[in-house]
Amino acid sequence: MIKANGGRYLAAGDATTYVGEPPKSRVAIFVFDDLQQIQTWLNSPDYKALRAVGEKYAKFRNYAVPGVPQHGSDH
Repeated sequence: MIKANGGRYLAAGDATTYVGEPPKSRVAIFVFDDLQQIQTWLNSPDYKALRAVGEKYAKFRNYAVPGVPQHGSDH
């Protein structure tokens, strides 16, 4: 469903905390080219149906964070 809406998984699983409060449980990071793709995904009937089931078992926190340009491996 992520890929179908223009995104891709960057990371998913249990987070390792080094400073501060740990996440409540699993974390997933998705990459989208723009905020419109995120809105399209969040408003899709497929996502809404899965979210309705998921909310019976977990709390969700969704954030959008602007990306930064990636330059060579030395940065």
